[in-house]
Amino acid sequence: MIPVLTISGRSDGFGAQYYACATGIAYARYKKYTYRHTPFKTLSHPYLTPQELGLVSNRLKYLSQIFAIKMNEFCGLRSDSIDDPQNPVDINPGTGIMEEVSKSTRPDKYFTPKLKKYLRELYFSTPKPPPCPYDVAIHVRRGDVTEHQYPHRYIPLEYYQNLITHFAKKKKGLTIGIYSDGDERELFPLQSPNATLCLGRDSTEAFHALVTAPHLVIAKSYFSFSAAILSQNIIYSSSITRKELPDTRLDPYVDELKPLRVWRNLSLDKLP
Repeated sequence: MIPVLTISGRSDGFGAQYYACATGIAYARYKKYTYRHTPFKTLSHPYLTPQELGLVSNRLKYLSQIFAIKMNEFCGLRSDSIDDPQNPVDINPGTGIMEEVSKSTRPDKYFTPKLKKYLRELYFSTPKPPPCPYDVAIHVRRGDVTEHQYPHRYIPLEYYQNLITHFAKKKKGLTIGIYSDGDERELFPLQSPNATLCLGRDSTEAFHALVTAPHLVIAKSYFSFSAAILSQNIIYSSSITRKELPDTRLDPYVDELKPLRVWRNLSLDKLP
């Protein structure tokens, strides 16, 4: 009998849980297992950690469950057609993610072109909001990420200011959308005639904008990283969002921006 694999037990944000499921699908394809999709049960509020979520009111817990239902319908993930729900699950990693995939130095052997095409087919099988209206989408990870909380995921405002200036010099009239859950008072300096703040947007709208943006700049976040996996367009990273990966040469301060292979850009094991 073919082993059945599922991913479950997580309570963090949508991007992290989507990516965890994607690693499960990728690993199942690689090992020729059957993937059984376990729907998201709860998704963290952008401003609360999973630990904090357990301390707040029942109402917020209820809202996180409603959010999970919404994002389950949105992302399109489902079990393999050959899966028989009567069969028991054989593999369910205790960490809620296939670490063999997420920590691999060659994750492209799992995330093959065929696998990415399948993930896109699942994603676009459900209704979606309008595509990104900007030439460039930049994801700025804020909300619960600050200089003092999760500082390893914090990227200074000056970095984004230089990045926006650099893009603006590349092409006259280039439009930029800055997607974030951050505070407008902090991010206001990023706004300019060609750069628009898109703050606190509905998660489906923001995620789909990142997926469909002609040019996407990812943050230290599984939200934009997951969008990058689904994107067929140009993905950018930088020396700030990638560490010891020598084949990714992008730096926003050089004259020529080069697209990067998305699974060679982040030290994924360093992201919580």
